[in-house]
Amino acid sequence: MKTAFALAVLAACATAAQARIVVVAAEAVFHTDSWCQDHHSGEGPSTCIMNSGCCYDGRIGICHSCDAHEHEWCEAYGGEDVKTCVGFAGCTMDYDKPEYPKGICQSSADPADFIEPEITCEERMEEAKADADGDGQGDGIGALSASNGANAEMLIQYMPICDENGEWAPQQNEVDAANNYYWCVDENGHEIPDTRAKEKAFLGRLINCAKERKKHAGHQCPNAVTLSTGNGEVMINDHPDVGNCDMRCNTDKDCRGEGEWCCYNGCGYSCQMSIIPKADCSELVLAQGLWASNYEEGVPLTEGGGTAHGIKVTVDCQPGWSGTDPVEIECKHGHWNEYAMECFKDCPPYEVQNARSRDYQISGGGTGEGRDEALAEAGVEVGEGEQGQGEGKRVLRTGGHHGDHVKLACQKGYGAVLGSPDAMRFYKEKLECINGAWEDRTLECSACFDAPVAGPHAWWIGISDEWGPLPDFMSKQKDDEGNPLTIPVAKKHSFDCLYFSSRPLKCSEDKGAQQNCRISCRTCEFMLMKFKVKKVMDSIATVPKDKRHRKHWMKARLRNFNAKPGEMLTKYTLQKIAVRQKKPDYGR
Repeated sequence: MKTAFALAVLAACATAAQARIVVVAAEAVFHTDSWCQDHHSGEGPSTCIMNSGCCYDGRIGICHSCDAHEHEWCEAYGGEDVKTCVGFAGCTMDYDKPEYPKGICQSSADPADFIEPEITCEERMEEAKADADGDGQGDGIGALSASNGANAEMLIQYMPICDENGEWAPQQNEVDAANNYYWCVDENGHEIPDTRAKEKAFLGRLINCAKERKKHAGHQCPNAVTLSTGNGEVMINDHPDVGNCDMRCNTDKDCRGEGEWCCYNGCGYSCQMSIIPKADCSELVLAQGLWASNYEEGVPLTEGGGTAHGIKVTVDCQPGWSGTDPVEIECKHGHWNEYAMECFKDCPPYEVQNARSRDYQISGGGTGEGRDEALAEAGVEVGEGEQGQGEGKRVLRTGGHHGDHVKLACQKGYGAVLGSPDAMRFYKEKLECINGAWEDRTLECSACFDAPVAGPHAWWIGISDEWGPLPDFMSKQKDDEGNPLTIPVAKKHSFDCLYFSSRPLKCSEDKGAQQNCRISCRTCEFMLMKFKVKKVMDSIATVPKDKRHRKHWMKARLRNFNAKPGEMLTKYTLQKIAVRQKKPDYGR
């Protein structure tokens, strides 16, 4: 933390060409112990004392405040004896605390007792504009001082430059056009060391004050050979780009990414985003369908997992989602590792909508078959819920993953009456799970249908024979030349269901027509009674009372043979039957 103490106010008169200017005397920049330690980037005293108000103690190798110590600093480094404690300027032994009968080393003037808040650029601007000469008249012109330390010889006159939010702009310059100095300031308006220069030199050095402000706050190139973590600590960097001799940039202007720096890695240059060594990461924000866990503790990040430097988490698809394999990422210097994952929502077990499901054969990954076995294999008891974990694997009790397919086919004796061209041709359809929803079904199956003329379910007279026998009604027909029809010509005169639709009486002469042209031959009711899929259940307890009458159900005995010969199991079920009502005889 830092603040500024105004030591004196000096009045000076400007030349006739300039309006009166008030020079606020050099501001001795004050920094606390913690601020000096955090901004001690590098080893030794030189990188410490470059910051105004910071001093270096070689006895302990610590960068600290030159003006006043904090209680915590004196307690940490002052020891337990008087000689060591008072050896640090600003520290003294305190014997008034009963919990420390032997005394404790404390600060004689802790900055926390008298520190003042920083002044904003907008507030400083108002001070500079108001009553510059002290005559009670608003002159509209003022000046402030900037100091590169407490050296009064470095005092210069300038009007503060603020951004649109009233905060300190990164770059400042003085009022005196003869000198025309430029320099950079931090967020509180304090000058950043080694940035002041005259305009020509400032522009020639390509000083970027926005970058200098970030560097002053501790930002560094991520691919540098060594990284300084504050308090004089330096660590060897393990970035993969260290030592890469490729030259990808010369200056920051060569970097196209917003906020990127042209960084030196010990051999070459490349564009990189700056980091603060060992900084904590922000909370991990995941896209929909992703889930992160603390790698070591198994605790979700939102339930107390960490964001500290070095922590690792595993990013996986959420329960009920599937896709890319899990990846492990790490918080490193304030940034999470980049990763690419794509997760899609699972589909529920497939159910036939707006139709009788018993009319369809359903198979494939979307039926939910085998879920209990998969859970048991993973060490999860059936019924634990939507998610279970066993040996590090999550088993999802859902119908199908994105990309899985479910196959629909008409039951035996049923045919397609509506659907896509392929569905009408093959009496079956494949539906895909797409991000949580099954494709729309087009296949409509019914026991009342006419067979198509092409495909595996096609039918026409004589289709099962090489040339097809001549039916009775064709035996007396003749060809175009007046000769009796022969077998080789039979194909030309084969008839499909369209023929029988206008000649229903012809159906009685061909059983195949009755079987395959049910609409044309008016045999739907008969075929429905023959092929209708019955509803089977073990008990009628769940059937509504008004539909539970015994006359609607019959006992069916189903026999299942085991793999071992000789033993037979019998299961009795209740099967719903169709009850034909005798129509009343009118007129007899």
